[in-house]
Order: sequence, then structure tokens, then C-alpha cells
Amino acid sequence: MPEIIEVNFLKDEIASAFLGKRVVEAILRNEKIANIKKKEFEKELTGELLEDVKRHGKILILKFSNDKYLLIHFLLTGYMRLIEESEKEKTQAYLKFDDERSLGIFGIMSNGFIHFHKGKKIEDLEELKELGIDVLDEKFTVEKFKEIVEENKNKTIKDILLDQSIIAGLGNAYSDEILFESKIHPKRKAKDLSFAEVEIIYKNIFKILEKSKKFGGASELSFVHLDGTKGVFHKHFSVHKKEGEKCPVCSTQIETIKIGGRTSYFCPKCQR
Repeated sequence: MPEIIEVNFLKDEIASAFLGKRVVEAILRNEKIANIKKKEFEKELTGELLEDVKRHGKILILKFSNDKYLLIHFLLTGYMRLIEESEKEKTQAYLKFDDERSLGIFGIMSNGFIHFHKGKKIEDLEELKELGIDVLDEKFTVEKFKEIVEENKNKTIKDILLDQSIIAGLGNAYSDEILFESKIHPKRKAKDLSFAEVEIIYKNIFKILEKSKKFGGASELSFVHLDGTKGVFHKHFSVHKKEGEKCPVCSTQIETIKIGGRTSYFCPKCQR
């Protein structure tokens, strides 16, 4: 968390607010999550225009003038929002623009990052080359999904949905909800899924993403929109983080199982 819908909201909100604006102050406070030193961060970004805002999977991409990029991976607890002058000391990094508004970055854990690159094409950035197809890419068709499942036939379906090098954008929460909606057990091996089941999972990927979008994303942990408001999709989860509660379909208790080091939530009766 945040997953693809939450990062997509941030992408659109930042573009709407700051596209074409110039950075007048750039401060990095936490070098441990960055690939650049504090002084270089300030030097490289101050004076640059924000030219584009993109996203691949769960990575937010800010493109500045002179082929400079800032890649942000929020991991589980990171978030970004508009801040007041008095809040700057609490940020991990912030950018102030020439309209006097500032973007603050908070809460990124050690495996998340703020990475700076310059003089490269976006397709050559290592962090992005490691990712699989974006789940919202128009090339992510049902045929493509069937190919992916076939190519990874010895993996569990939960592993396939979670592995960012295979499909970029989905995380633990959305994968749990997708598999519950599809009535598929998270430990099912890809090779044991029928074509019909694969198609059902594919359809429900987008059903769950649309549901999340409708509710403004999930603020299960710390995600907020730029204005500080929270999404409420997490309040509509069917199984994720619902261990011991009743399944909304059959009233069986929701159980958990570890898959790939992550806790998966599922209904043992509905999901086979």
C-alpha cells in the first residue's frame, strides 16, 4: 500500500496542480532512502520545470526539464501531500514550486525509495526495466494474462499477482480481493487453473480496481490524496485484514495463510 489506484490518483493530482510549474526549493532530508546526496538533490532540481507525471506499477515518476527524473516508491507506509511551511521539518523530502505550494514526502520505509536520474530515457531507468507489464497498460489483455499464467505455471496465482516483475501494480490487499471475487484459493498453482478461471480472474482485476477508484482508493495504512483526504475502499474489503470475521457470502470465518512471505486472507469455503 499504496497500490496502483492510489499512485494513479497521485499522478493525476500532481499533474493537475503542478505541471509546468518551476521548482524553487528542493530539500532531501533522508538520504537513506535516496540514491543522491542532499546537496546534489537541491542543486539538480532547483530551477527545473515539472514537464510530465507518469507511473509504472506502484512507482511514481516525476519528469523535469533537462531530462531529470524523480522516481518514488512509497512501499507500504509512504505518502505524499501538500504541506504548509511549518511542516517541512517533518518531511523526508519536499519540493516547493513557484506558485508557493509545496509537496511533502513522508513515511517511506527502507525498501521504498526516492531515486534521481538525469540524461536518460525513461525506458532505460533500471527501476522500471525490472518491472513487468503495468496492469493498466492497454497491452495487458486477457490473452496477455493467459500467456503470463502459462509462463509461470508452477507459481501460485497469488505469487503471480504479487510479483512486480511479472505484473506491475497490484499488491497484497487488491490481490486478496481479486481472488475472493474470483472464488480462487490463493495457493492454487497456475497450471491447475482452467482458461475459464483465468478469464474470471482477469475480469475481476478490473472489477476490483474500478471499485477502489469509486471509493477514492484505500487508506488502509497511510495513503492520502494530495489534499490530505483519505480513500475509503479499505472499509469495503471482503477478506483482506478480516481474519476471524465472517465471510460476506457464506459466513465462514476468514482465514490466513503465508504465501511468498506475505499473509493472504481468504474464505476456505468460497475459494477453491
